[in-house]
Amino acid sequence: MPSSPLVRRAPRIALAALIALLAAPPDLTPAAASPAAAAPTAVAPAGAVPASQQSLPDDPEIRWAVQPTREAGPTGRSWFTYDLVPGGELVDSATITNFSSTTLDFEVYPTDAYTTPDGGFALLPADEPASGLATWVGMAQGRYRVPAGETLEVEFRLRVPANATPGDHAGGIVASLTSRTNDADGQLVDLDRRVAARVYVRVAGPAEPAVQVESVQVSYDNPIAPWGEHRMTVTYVLRNTGNLRVGGDSQVRVTGPFRWRLATSGQTELPELLPGSTLTVTETVTGLAPVLRLTAAIEVDAVSSDGPMPQVRRTTGVWAIPWLLVAVLLVGGAVVAVRRIRRRRAAAQRPGAAGRPSS
Repeated sequence: MPSSPLVRRAPRIALAALIALLAAPPDLTPAAASPAAAAPTAVAPAGAVPASQQSLPDDPEIRWAVQPTREAGPTGRSWFTYDLVPGGELVDSATITNFSSTTLDFEVYPTDAYTTPDGGFALLPADEPASGLATWVGMAQGRYRVPAGETLEVEFRLRVPANATPGDHAGGIVASLTSRTNDADGQLVDLDRRVAARVYVRVAGPAEPAVQVESVQVSYDNPIAPWGEHRMTVTYVLRNTGNLRVGGDSQVRVTGPFRWRLATSGQTELPELLPGSTLTVTETVTGLAPVLRLTAAIEVDAVSSDGPMPQVRRTTGVWAIPWLLVAVLLVGGAVVAVRRIRRRRAAAQRPGAAGRPSS
């Protein structure tokens, strides 16, 4: 009896992962409180379906969205934002819209957010348990069927623990579409495509926005010729050590001896950095002549969800030896030294240089 096709439990592949999350940059203005008393439309009981694998065509037109909702339907917002006190709670709902021409079954669940090393807003993988904001969200998790061209509202209750730390917390409400497809080797694999709406919760309490510049590395492209595009590269880690999410911009100013201003990098816009997260930043400054010693000043003008923050500044230096000038000086010094030695020898060899003999 021939064996059945092998179903390989490969790691789930996120193709359309978090499209709604990354569609627009976050607004770091203080979050507006959402009315807890406004009860959204209840979930249609017929929306929930038993767990099953979907066999979907390889159709790029399979699209869906996740948005906050209210009684009148989608609000047009891209994410949920709440101001709550420890122990506070509210009821809200997410609307899933199926823009495709076929019925789709979604798994809907909350999860935690984090900042990637390059500054992206990301959600935990489906198989990684949440320990933050997602644990505050209660909802009837499961699979929900949404017919083609229609919407479905999934209700949830958000309850902030009494011992929740003050500040900003982030997560997302995910609508995951799982199907089976064949990989390059012809094996069946699970394909997990996720779209989500961000969830931001500000927990009342002391706001302590802070960032720190760490692990600074500086390199200088110092060729022999003093002309050309001499380049300095500055790489550092920016850590959010406070309890608010931050953005802003940064730049590097380069000075020479006696604080001689040489060049400034262009301003780099910083992506959103969640509390406790880090971001690796690389700045490049060109047109720097080798003037023996170069000092790079990293200036970070951060903006928290409460407003502008004091500038963070850190300096570091690198040697910029003018090798051509050094070589010219060495050669010139050697020539002068050789000439002096030759003159002394010539003077010593002239007649009478040793003095006349006494009579």
